[in-house]
Amino acid sequence: KGIKEFEEKFYNNEVIADGTFDVAGKEEAFEKGLKVGAKVASFEAINATTIEVKFNKAVDKASAESADIKVEGVSFNAKELSEDGRTLTLTTSAPISIKESAVLVPAIETKADKEVKTPKFVTTLTYKDEVAPTVVSAAAAIAKVTETTTNKVTVKFSEPVQASAIAYVNDANVTVSQGANKDELVLTLGTAAKVGDVLNVKLTNVKDLAGNTIAPNPATISTTVVGADSVAPVLASITTKSATAGLKVTFAYDKKVTAATVDAAKTYLSANGVNVGGLTTPVVSTDGKSVSYTVNLATDAQAAFTKDGKYSATLYVQEALVSDEAGNKSAATTQSITFDKDVVAPTLISSEVKEGKLVLNFDDAVTVVTAKQDLSIVEFNSATGYEGVAVTKDLSTAVVSNDGKTLTLDLGLVAGSTDKQYKLSFVKGALVDDSANEVAAYNKTITIAKAEAAEAKDTVAPTATLTSTAAILTGSNYVLTYIVKDEKGTAAGEAESGLDFASILNTGNYTLAGKALPAGSKISTPVVDPSTQPKTAPVVVTITIPKASITTSLTGPLTVTGLKDAKGNTSTVIAASGNLKLAEGVAPTLTTAKVSDNFVIVGFSEDMNVVDTTDFNLTINNIDVDITSASIALMPVGTDKGKYYLDLSNIVKDEAAVAGVPAKAAGFYSTAGTAFTLPTTPAVGDKYTVGTDVYTYKAAALPAPAGFYSTTGTLFTLPTTPAVGDKYTVGTDVYTYAAKVDEVVAQAAYKYIELPSTATPATPTRVKLSNDTLEASSEITSIKLTTVDEPATSVDTNDNKLTGKTVIKVK
Repeated sequence: KGIKEFEEKFYNNEVIADGTFDVAGKEEAFEKGLKVGAKVASFEAINATTIEVKFNKAVDKASAESADIKVEGVSFNAKELSEDGRTLTLTTSAPISIKESAVLVPAIETKADKEVKTPKFVTTLTYKDEVAPTVVSAAAAIAKVTETTTNKVTVKFSEPVQASAIAYVNDANVTVSQGANKDELVLTLGTAAKVGDVLNVKLTNVKDLAGNTIAPNPATISTTVVGADSVAPVLASITTKSATAGLKVTFAYDKKVTAATVDAAKTYLSANGVNVGGLTTPVVSTDGKSVSYTVNLATDAQAAFTKDGKYSATLYVQEALVSDEAGNKSAATTQSITFDKDVVAPTLISSEVKEGKLVLNFDDAVTVVTAKQDLSIVEFNSATGYEGVAVTKDLSTAVVSNDGKTLTLDLGLVAGSTDKQYKLSFVKGALVDDSANEVAAYNKTITIAKAEAAEAKDTVAPTATLTSTAAILTGSNYVLTYIVKDEKGTAAGEAESGLDFASILNTGNYTLAGKALPAGSKISTPVVDPSTQPKTAPVVVTITIPKASITTSLTGPLTVTGLKDAKGNTSTVIAASGNLKLAEGVAPTLTTAKVSDNFVIVGFSEDMNVVDTTDFNLTINNIDVDITSASIALMPVGTDKGKYYLDLSNIVKDEAAVAGVPAKAAGFYSTAGTAFTLPTTPAVGDKYTVGTDVYTYKAAALPAPAGFYSTTGTLFTLPTTPAVGDKYTVGTDVYTYAAKVDEVVAQAAYKYIELPSTATPATPTRVKLSNDTLEASSEITSIKLTTVDEPATSVDTNDNKLTGKTVIKVK
């Protein structure tokens, strides 16, 4: 069990070791079974204002929190190392929104050994907060043991949020304010709640620091009011300290406390039953969990301590020396304590130069002695033997850490074009602890590396200029163009970083007339390879919009937003001057057609600009009819206003009246007086039409004789008792039955159309019009109007061509 080595690899409980483990009381890090040194394990933005730097081993708190960590385009206002020393949290005052920004984490001392440091860590970071905050918890508690109600609810969120939200508790509107932490909101109720009350919270429009709205919105959560903390502060330890300024005793507790007035009759030091001193001047620590007091010894006791360097006594502590935030008071206690004179000088644990600053770490708090406060700095060159004149820096100008153990002094040394060497020193006693123990003399040689070429900054977003004042229709597409160019600031060191082509090609960054670009729109540039594109060069951007995808004509500006450069600088809205006009591109269709007299009234899905008969086919009785001679015109008024009248008058023909010739006997006669007889030598295939029956001559085929037969096989014979007016049609000749001699077979005038025949020889079919109209003709059983496959001439008012292959049954 535990960490074991096998075949040059380490395993943890028989699984390949990967992570950080305690091995024989020492922290060790492993990657894929191999032992590795301390380093940065990850660098990640976890929300809009927080970055976490994770280490594979614990690092020194002072070294980590003072490290000059750099992220291009980001400024940090706080750094805090976790208790386990392996996560450094960086916070910013402004939301992070960066793309491929350079990251530098300098070398940082490890906790186990300040001489061992993590290597410098370099990477890039891209981050934009698009994650909605969520509610984590809600709590309501009575604040003080002396109170019975509360009017506060604290709601915790998954990340820092803004206080500009709307909140309700049990359907009543409440006041919202920022909590003690940025990921908390405090709701103040109008009516106080007591223990056991259930509070139903509803929060609307809560936003994180990047502006993302809470999900779901509104969010709801419930909590029950609990009583005040009733547990008294527990005394964890009592420590003593001797210093030049006097003796101190410090009480440490398990929670935050507030110091009460010391009751000298109940809180004092006793030796051999005699009161030998008291406590005064309480000072509460920064975290609120400990209180230090000045010890005032009686004259004899102080003399004994001065003589022996040690003094022991019994400390009696009153009840309610301190109280917690809820008002619970500490218990009385008694403890033996000893004061030992501090005679040990502070030890320098580490010294290093970071970013031109000397950082000194000691094992005890130190202060600068005014008469000895100079740090000597001498430039030298070990290769040539050169040694310059000493200059001094005042140690009292150093920044001192909260615990007094770390001094950070700006040396004022500037990197040059070459590496430079310096000797640093101060004398013994320049620094002392609070017992006047002197720090040993300090000597160190350092090298200030030559300055690296500064990376150019880019703080200005790209600009765009519209080059199209109108949308140009090219073929079936509208085309717009604009020019985009990265810009640079006016400050020294500014330079263009180059365009972010992904933002240029993102159709979501464009609107036309206040709407998203129509479906199928495409953004393109002539740039073949962005890596070789000059960063200063303008780029022509072409927007191609399929006309067919515009269902409603658009009139309005083209807006472009979100264009970025390589550093993530983002442009604000860029709009075209004036309004662009893009006509809809929906092809019109034939929607209605009806016959009226000798017209076909035609309707379309939208207003037409040109309608041409060559774009239509007309069939009558399922036979195509030539309508090239027909005319078509828009009906400007009436119930059919907006429709088109297809005038078929030109295909209607007239047959004049015939007086007729008297019949010579009863029988079938033409108007010319010719009697109908079956031919004596008919040809195979000859036809007679009788009403709707067609008879075709066939040769003899036993047992059937030769003769004219219908399609059902019926042999044609003249009727024995025909009725007056019965007719036979033979080719174009019509024979009408006359019942008696001298009866005249006449023909009235009529109108007809001819339907073409595909037979050889072609014999057109004559269709008579009842009441002289196509509409009323009983011989016309079907009329259909069809648009041709690819109409070429008929267009709507936006020049969209008519849709083909539309069939309308007219009759």
